[in-house]
Amino acid sequence: MQTFPHPVCGHLKPLFAHRASGPCDWCLADIDRAYVQPPAYVKTWNDIRGERRVQLEATDWVDDSPSRIARADPSFVEALRAWRQALRDITSSSDDPANVTWPVAPSSAPPSPPKETDQ
Repeated sequence: MQTFPHPVCGHLKPLFAHRASGPCDWCLADIDRAYVQPPAYVKTWNDIRGERRVQLEATDWVDDSPSRIARADPSFVEALRAWRQALRDITSSSDDPANVTWPVAPSSAPPSPPKETDQ
């Protein structure tokens, strides 16, 4: 039996086995075998920095407002500052952005920063 190259892929096959257009059956089988599940989304350092920024912005009052700090519990403020520093150090304390261990926020966190009063 004489074989001819497939016009699209070049596989040598009998003439009756060729499709008119597109890949041949052998190519389709190769594609099916080569199909691999796409990888799951992998976190990057930019993702980690974005999550960290959100957490730091929620507690910016600690560094921005001396009058609020004066009315807050001093031990809480120190714990919050230590937590914020641990957040800043997160990119240097971990080698893999997919396996970051986030520092735990102080448990006695008030729902919102102390209010500034007009005096």
